[in-house]
Amino acid sequence: MAEKRVLKDVEGKLIKEDNKLITATANMSPLSQKLFEIAVAAIDPNSEDVNTVRIDKELIFKSLELEGVNRNNRLTSMLSNLSDDASFVYTEIDHGARVDVKIKPVYQIKNNYRKPYSEVSFAPEIMPLLVELHNKFTKYPLSDILKMKGKYSIPLYRWFMLGFNQYEYYSKLKERTREQLSEYLTPRIDIIELRKLTGTEDKYKDWRNFKKYVIEIPIAEINKYSERLSVEWSPIRAGRKVVGIQFDISKKYVDEVEENIDSEKLYSDSANSKYTLLLITNQLLSPIDISNRDLIIGIGETLYPRYDNFADKYGFKQLEKHIQYLGKNKPKKVSSLELYLSKAIDNYVAKLESDSKDVDRSKKTNSSVKNRESLPDWENEKPKKYNSEEKNKLNADIDRLFRELGSVD
Repeated sequence: MAEKRVLKDVEGKLIKEDNKLITATANMSPLSQKLFEIAVAAIDPNSEDVNTVRIDKELIFKSLELEGVNRNNRLTSMLSNLSDDASFVYTEIDHGARVDVKIKPVYQIKNNYRKPYSEVSFAPEIMPLLVELHNKFTKYPLSDILKMKGKYSIPLYRWFMLGFNQYEYYSKLKERTREQLSEYLTPRIDIIELRKLTGTEDKYKDWRNFKKYVIEIPIAEINKYSERLSVEWSPIRAGRKVVGIQFDISKKYVDEVEENIDSEKLYSDSANSKYTLLLITNQLLSPIDISNRDLIIGIGETLYPRYDNFADKYGFKQLEKHIQYLGKNKPKKVSSLELYLSKAIDNYVAKLESDSKDVDRSKKTNSSVKNRESLPDWENEKPKKYNSEEKNKLNADIDRLFRELGSVD
């Protein structure tokens, strides 16, 4: 029988886990979480003994920053904690009945001091959730996990990747509407569910402490270490009480390996969109921004579908007025233009829908959104007009830029 493979490197390793585990409460320390993820990365689906994996000790020492002469002792202690104390808890529905499930992921560990690797044997019950048998799996880079130190950073990161993966999966298949796709990048979670996800049902009862340790610190760490995600958040209130959290996920970069084939078309379509010209005209984008491929592809994927929905419902002229207003009132410093513009159009849609409901309740005869006094001040402003010389100059600048970009290898 062939010698079992030993995991010696995490570079490029993607973790794949069932969505049940992503939304489960992970009762384990940050070190145990990292050890578990390393062990998952070592799984070889083609192995005769798929439940047992071998991990190079030097990889573990480096990943967990273990130094000194007693590293083997400390490694045995950490592996024992993973085996004895770690668990996942989740709820599923079986024929209409709620079923609470608790799984201890590891049932055996071996750390032979004379061998360069350690062995971890997974419990049989968890293997179907770790070996990809269907498409309800979430994947993420192991390297992201290993950089994080906070206890709540890892479960939140995994949960964000669930929505991000669904967005990427369904956007390629085109099996979801634009609104459904945007919801994957703007997930909401109530405080009770967030506490379950992070295992803080009985911790941080004071909102200020909960906000700091369970939300702000983990998100700062995710934004610092994740290669793909950037996350912002805002509270959802019922009166003065915070009852949930709204997250906004944006993409940091385009994965050259997985998306290189489609990126040229995505970039071209977005750069030549009428919305790009509209943003340039109102100084929300500069012509030189078109050379920023990540930015242009990002707004094309996440912002322009929102603009399509808005224009279909309220008209393109209304969208022009909205963008003109943003151009005149844009803050001096915006951390993410893509996120800023997406939130702006979402907030305006919510405002228009709220105003429409108010009109229906009060039974006013004039239900035209356009004439509502409660709309922003810019609603009644006349759109800026450009003379033919200004239009020709702008078009010439854009044409020149595209010719320059086309000459670049």
